[in-house]
Amino acid sequence: MTLAQQWILEGKQVGLLEGEQRGKQVGLIEGEQRGKQVGLIEGKQVGLIEGKQVGLIEGKQVGLIEGKQVGLLEVNKRLMRRRFQMIPADILQALEQLDSEQLSNFSEALFDFTDLTQVRAWLTATHRSKIA
Repeated sequence: MTLAQQWILEGKQVGLLEGEQRGKQVGLIEGEQRGKQVGLIEGKQVGLIEGKQVGLIEGKQVGLIEGKQVGLLEVNKRLMRRRFQMIPADILQALEQLDSEQLSNFSEALFDFTDLTQVRAWLTATHRSKIA
């Protein structure tokens, strides 16, 4: 083999090695970047789906609680009107501030009240607010 042929062979080998190394570096960098992009897109999609599901569950729970409270308030207002023919503004305002459990308790206590003074006393004791 001539000296020129040796140089050509060595040049090919060096070129192949350098090309392979450079190709690996570029491939790794581009693969990492593409992987990050795909990962971010997929992560956002999964996050949005999971966030939407959690939001729906929490929204349903809040809606059920509020719906129960509104229903109990309406029943108590109807019972008060039936029992006392009216609901004074101060009592109505106090009823509207009660939570579901307190409204349920009021429904039971309402059967024992004989006048609005007893209603006010119960609301004051339960709600700890001042009623006229």
